[in-house]
Amino acid sequence: MFSSLFYLFLALTLLTLWPAGLGEPLLSNAPSNLIGALLVFPLIPAGVLLILLLLKSKKKMRPLFSHFYQIALLLSLCISLEMGAENSLQAHISPELVPLALSVIFMTLYLTALFIFHYATYYPRTLYPESLVTSATEFSTREIRTIIPFVFPYFFLLLLITFLPELPPLWSSLILLAALILFVLFFPIVVVALWRMEPIEDPQLVRQMESICLHAKFRYRALGTWTVMDHSLTAAILGILPKFRYILFTRRLLRELPSSQVMAVLAHEIGHAKRGHLYKIPFVLLGMPLIAYLILLKVDPWLRLHTEESADLLIFVLLLFSLSLYFRFLFGFYLRMFEREADLFSLEAAGDSRALIEALDTIGILSGGTHDKPSWHHYSIRQRMDFLAKVNDNAALIDKHQRKVRICLAAYALFLFLLTAALWI
Repeated sequence: MFSSLFYLFLALTLLTLWPAGLGEPLLSNAPSNLIGALLVFPLIPAGVLLILLLLKSKKKMRPLFSHFYQIALLLSLCISLEMGAENSLQAHISPELVPLALSVIFMTLYLTALFIFHYATYYPRTLYPESLVTSATEFSTREIRTIIPFVFPYFFLLLLITFLPELPPLWSSLILLAALILFVLFFPIVVVALWRMEPIEDPQLVRQMESICLHAKFRYRALGTWTVMDHSLTAAILGILPKFRYILFTRRLLRELPSSQVMAVLAHEIGHAKRGHLYKIPFVLLGMPLIAYLILLKVDPWLRLHTEESADLLIFVLLLFSLSLYFRFLFGFYLRMFEREADLFSLEAAGDSRALIEALDTIGILSGGTHDKPSWHHYSIRQRMDFLAKVNDNAALIDKHQRKVRICLAAYALFLFLLTAALWI
């Protein structure tokens, strides 16, 4: 899921930052230019998909093929935008509506292409035999429903920017900020609706979960299962306000892990809320727009003095490269640190780490022996298990990690301050 979200972020970045007017019309008239871009878009992904199907990919190769396919989608998006699709739209609709129309068209194509990939590479007996999904259509639909909620913030802001009346910059910024805060607070309702949350069927398990939450003084709206990602062994917490906070588990996790291990996973999710990660994660993302603005404000004028027609393209490449590195490495560093902090909360809630270690081990085994599989957003299962075992022998490691979190967050706050100061120099 995280990889799909990363590529989705890159696609939305392309749509947002592609230099206006960079694409030159390749055909004689604007309508044909747009049609040509729409026809070109599926060609590269279709070719990649055909090659993958000819290779008869197996389950273990599917994630790698998924990466190739999504990279092909991004390349197709670049080529389509380069063909001048934006210029075509400007000839037929109000200029203010062009970014919105362009985003709707190409995001629809992007999600449709992803649906086709999931449908074409669905192997019911060899890919996910443990899943409750019974058809390629159902599987593909659930995969798209998993990521669609994360498109909503982009279009929410785009709609606001498009239709917000002309106001002084300060008032516009305040209105956008207030609207974004309200959206974040109520966003979980949208997510659980799209993920079709269902109640947990085992009443005894629910009572155990409620007891854990009561002991942790943790308030929430509902515990449930999500009907997407049935093949996965995972859980998630959504919502900042208790009234709109949900804890979700995949049905496979509840089915295949014993209750003691499920409780350890629940304590881990509670740890994300108790340690303030639902606030800290958006805080760590604040640097991305600041970096983009800094590049546009400081680097763009310099490039235009030293280059000619290539300035727009260079700025775009620099923005995309910088934001990708930020998301993959800096944001990933903080995500891993927060995950470890949530592991430690689970340990403290239980008194020792045995249940969580067993849960991680079970997940690694059931996932196909993925204990040493690297991840940009989590430490590997082996690393997490080893660290928890060390903490059992040396409780001082808990305080040491807490200090590390505080120092890193303080360093990040300083980084944001310096970025902001650089904008005014």
